[in-house]
Amino acid sequence: MTIWAGVMQAQTVPEDDTIIDLSPMFDIIPDPEPVQETEPAAEPSPDAPVATPVDEPEVPATLPAYNRNAPSESVAPVTVGLPFLSPALSAQGVGIVRLSGEYSELPLTIDVPAVADVTDLRLAYQSSINNLPEESQLTAILNGTEIAQFAPTALDGFMSVSLPREALIDGRNSLVIRSELSHRIFCGPEASFGIWTEIDLAQSGIEIVPDAGIADAAAFRRAMMAQIASGKAVPVVAAAPVDPAQLTDLAQRLAALLPGAAPVLEMQSPYVPEPEEAALARIAIVASQTPFAEIRTGADGALVLVSSLGNDGSVIDPILARPAAIAGLLEFVPGASATLAEMGFPAISMQGRYGRRDLGFRLPADWLLISSQGAQLDLIYDYAPGLPEGALMLVKVNGTTIRMLPLVDEGGETLPMLPVRFSARLLAPGPNNLTFETIIPGDPADLPCPRIEGPLLRVSDQSVLLIPSSPKMQFVSVSAALAVLDPAAIVAAPEADSDGVAVAAVQSLMLGLRPFEGADGDAMLTVAGVNDLDQLPAGDLGLTRQMAEVAVATPPPVVTLPAPTDAPAQPIEVTETLSDRVGTPLRGIWQSLRSLASPGDPALPLWLDGRQAEAMLVMPDAAAPGALWLVLSTSADPARVARALAEARFDPAGPTGRLALLQPDGTWQSWRAATTAPELDEPLTIANFRTVAGNYASWSPLGFVIILAGLMSISVILGLVFVVRTRGSRKR
Repeated sequence: MTIWAGVMQAQTVPEDDTIIDLSPMFDIIPDPEPVQETEPAAEPSPDAPVATPVDEPEVPATLPAYNRNAPSESVAPVTVGLPFLSPALSAQGVGIVRLSGEYSELPLTIDVPAVADVTDLRLAYQSSINNLPEESQLTAILNGTEIAQFAPTALDGFMSVSLPREALIDGRNSLVIRSELSHRIFCGPEASFGIWTEIDLAQSGIEIVPDAGIADAAAFRRAMMAQIASGKAVPVVAAAPVDPAQLTDLAQRLAALLPGAAPVLEMQSPYVPEPEEAALARIAIVASQTPFAEIRTGADGALVLVSSLGNDGSVIDPILARPAAIAGLLEFVPGASATLAEMGFPAISMQGRYGRRDLGFRLPADWLLISSQGAQLDLIYDYAPGLPEGALMLVKVNGTTIRMLPLVDEGGETLPMLPVRFSARLLAPGPNNLTFETIIPGDPADLPCPRIEGPLLRVSDQSVLLIPSSPKMQFVSVSAALAVLDPAAIVAAPEADSDGVAVAAVQSLMLGLRPFEGADGDAMLTVAGVNDLDQLPAGDLGLTRQMAEVAVATPPPVVTLPAPTDAPAQPIEVTETLSDRVGTPLRGIWQSLRSLASPGDPALPLWLDGRQAEAMLVMPDAAAPGALWLVLSTSADPARVARALAEARFDPAGPTGRLALLQPDGTWQSWRAATTAPELDEPLTIANFRTVAGNYASWSPLGFVIILAGLMSISVILGLVFVVRTRGSRKR
């Protein structure tokens, strides 16, 4: 995906035709000549000759004023004040959002302008065919008040429903969509995966008629949000070539209007006819000696941001703000305890047969515990009475189950606090997940579930998490640089093709990869395609061009075997020798010993063997941990790769180590060199010696044993020397 598209058509204008009237684009209509009031003329007879004016002064031939927005005969003009849909906003992004399971909620935000007339509050939804409408319902809650409740009957496509809008207020409104579904045949955790409701955010929101007399920045932003949410490109009209940096800056500002949006700027020449379907909002860039930016109304009713060519962007700040840094995950302070409420998480309520809640938090990049230290969760929870046999709650840390709790016999009772201890090595520097998962069988499982009244399980926000502190240690990893990466530090390889996948990926990454608040670090990402691998630094990684090409190559073509012939079969030559048979088990023993000495992934050529990916994130040189390279295959989707890289900063299973591959299913596989030891970033003292030694011993058990054996041997030798020398002195 690119952020701008289209080619301006070349125009050849005679030297004497130097003035072209482009004012209709910006609704700058010249004042008409005054018209003298006269008596209405009589209708001429069809047979009467056409009167020819005489003595009319001769007018020199000039280029006529070109009205780009003049409607053609087959296209009806768009009137000013045309109603349009201002989309609902969600923290989950744009497009279609899915609510899975028997019970789920989607919070939305709707901005109502004070000067607009709201004509409709609309929700576009569809539900799974497995849903039983008679036992299901959708509920709309506006600003805390329930305004609608209806059965979800849209089973074969999206349906728009109008909701009561009397409770809307000027400004920001909260709209919560609650989905309560029942499977038409089955009941239980498996059935929960087969029922869902999808909300089309681009078709949900308020329909408003803007005030035609007010063309301000807020009105332009609303119209532009509707334009982007519809999935259509944003027209950019310019007569002169525009600097790509100015277009990139505009695209970044537009992307900040809608979370997760990747607007496409479509370059248009003012000399070509207006498209049949007019845009709600567009951008015009004009040559000007003085930098300026203002909002005007086009002749077709569209709101137009008119900006000067080549400005530094400061004049646009009041209209379209620069992208702000995002909050990211809350950073947990090791060595101290905190309740879930103090970490920013509300109490958890599960109301379906299958439920899952991921509580994401971040540990410092220099936190590392890989030995036997323990962490603890003081869990406060309760559950409904009468749950069937086999009902469970799983408590997980980064996908590993640390406690399995049966939900039977004590339902409806106030349970005492339960200490749940787990190994601190399950945690990692950077993003982490604490997960609560419920599995409640159907009773019976082959009939629709009865309606659930109230939560089946609750986890109190007063549950306490304790994570021990650690010395400042870390493995060299791409994740640390990725967490502090700024969009301005993303560049294409110096000699990358201007229309290749690398440049397209840079544009997508600059839109979707927003920096974290307070991120402190120096990182740079260079994006390259397969054809740019000659520019990839060799570093100390040992990655060759051939290895990289194979890793991000497209699937090999199907090889057609030759047709069988009637030639006699040739005897099979046996090439295996005795040394090969002996070497195989010895090689296995050697690999086992090597893994004990340096646990981790095998050598890079062996690890890459047989792996193919859509993209490869690599740190070529450990001495420059902030210099990352992203290599894309020729068939990679730049928008998909950009989205995966942005989401990886919140995912514990994101890229780590020195090299990571993005798989076709969107997951990451990471490689960490077995010879790379953790680095200590603080002085070694008596206070931290035990923990530091434990980390190194856990990283390389055999190496630690060898060191201990060496120290023990030295002490034994010294003891023997002392004994021999002292016994000899007594003999004398």
